[in-house]
Amino acid sequence: YRMAQKAVGDTRNDDLDAFLSDVTFDMMPSDEFGEALGPLPDDARIAVVLTPDVGIEPTVENTEIATDRGYDVVPHVAARFIEDRDELDEVAGRLKEAGVTDIFVPGGDRDEPVGEFASAHELLVALEELGYSFPEVGIAGYPTGHASIDDEMLAGAMERKIPHATYIVTQL
Repeated sequence: YRMAQKAVGDTRNDDLDAFLSDVTFDMMPSDEFGEALGPLPDDARIAVVLTPDVGIEPTVENTEIATDRGYDVVPHVAARFIEDRDELDEVAGRLKEAGVTDIFVPGGDRDEPVGEFASAHELLVALEELGYSFPEVGIAGYPTGHASIDDEMLAGAMERKIPHATYIVTQL
């Protein structure tokens, strides 16, 4: 945002401000995560992604760091990276305690799940069964299809997930 303001000079650009006011900054969990928050606006919305090589724990830890600093945080809680209901209960509990009100639940880019959840739908149902409710729940949508999932299976998955979600993030 600050870089965009510099690009247009010191004059106020209402259209640019409006456009940039509804931005989510995707951030990778890393050792430098706290430092990387520095240039972001104080009221920024941040998506803390899950990276396959490190799993869910860094996403949760960095979500806690960002919420402690007052950011609006949307952690990625990928189903295929959660071992079981006990781990899901711990993760969801920590996110609730941190004040998270919005989660993004993809299946997760992993050939084989690490545990009992093979799909986002399974994880969404388990969250509800464990008594967790987040005001905003995002799911992945694929309007142009998915390389690893045939169209019929993809349509069925969307139909099952939609009742548990409040929005869809398109993956192109």
